[in-house]
Amino acid sequence: HVVSAPIRLGVSSARLIITVTFLSLMVTTIWPYAAGWFGMRYLALVSLVDLILVYVLWSVWRDTSPDNAGRLSRILKANMVIGVMAVVLGR
Repeated sequence: HVVSAPIRLGVSSARLIITVTFLSLMVTTIWPYAAGWFGMRYLALVSLVDLILVYVLWSVWRDTSPDNAGRLSRILKANMVIGVMAVVLGR
């Protein structure tokens, strides 16, 4: 039986952890483009990933219901596919 972060730490702490993690991810996703490792396709796709992360953060702070958490989980899984596509297609 796995205990989730919101249950173990509380909803407020879990939201803060999610926010710090996603904001850190958004800052670091720009680095491969800025360093010249990836091109404009990467930047376009990773920008979409980051916009989706902003939406998820907004939604997490607005609604902490289990239904919303499940919906956001599905959105994040699709977002991971876009992130992988950014790496594969972005060179």
